[in-house]
Amino acid sequence: MHLRRVLSTALNAGMRKRIVLMNVAHLARVPGRAQPPRIKTIKNGPVVMRAVRSAVFQSPLQDAFILMMSTGMRPGELLALQVGDITRHSVDEATIAVRRSIKSRPTKDASGRPQSRWYIAGGKNEFSPREVAVNGAELIVRLQKATAHRPASAWLFPAPSDPAAFVNPEQLSKEFRRCVDARGVSPTTSGKKRSELRAYDLRGLHITHLVSLGEDVVSIAARVGHKDPVTLLRRYAGVVQGRDREVAASAREPLQPRQAFSVAGKGRARKT
Repeated sequence: MHLRRVLSTALNAGMRKRIVLMNVAHLARVPGRAQPPRIKTIKNGPVVMRAVRSAVFQSPLQDAFILMMSTGMRPGELLALQVGDITRHSVDEATIAVRRSIKSRPTKDASGRPQSRWYIAGGKNEFSPREVAVNGAELIVRLQKATAHRPASAWLFPAPSDPAAFVNPEQLSKEFRRCVDARGVSPTTSGKKRSELRAYDLRGLHITHLVSLGEDVVSIAARVGHKDPVTLLRRYAGVVQGRDREVAASAREPLQPRQAFSVAGKGRARKT
């Protein structure tokens, strides 16, 4: 995989200089463990949310998982939050400023084996920096406990072994996998022993829930920091399938005949 990345970078530079016409590195299949396909649309979202909430109970990263389901933030954005990014407005309202993200850079360890080096960087795109509103007394209480008596520069979710360090997305994924595998939480009925739900799918779970509620796609894209609302709608279009009867009922409502009465003569009402 490391060789493929280096080759792809070199060929991209060659394409910009018009030395080569195509980046053939993308045609190479890297051998490795088969990964399950990313789940774009999750059916029965509220049921899965309750199951995930029960599965992550007593996990050291329980608040992180619940906040992901409540805001749709990317794992790197969530783990890069600091105490100073939380602004509390009332007992049940707060705002989270998303300004940073945790990313990885391929490096090598002392023995020469490839590994990832995690660092703080900007957002994924120009729409990633944003203000995310959260509400609900329980969630605000969790944020208040996480930020109480802590400096503004402290990480909102510090590493259990080192409070001065942040939790990298790989550790978050492993902890989530451990929780959902232990409780058998899965959004599909494939019959596999290992859950197909990943930590990143909590973002998709939040978006799926908002789309199913009928929220406009532009507002959803702005909330989750998505670059293209059209792409977001295309990815989660499966959520709105099967709602044709509801849409038809809404469209029929203004066309329904209604009984109106007008005054005609001395106190007599005429039906029109």
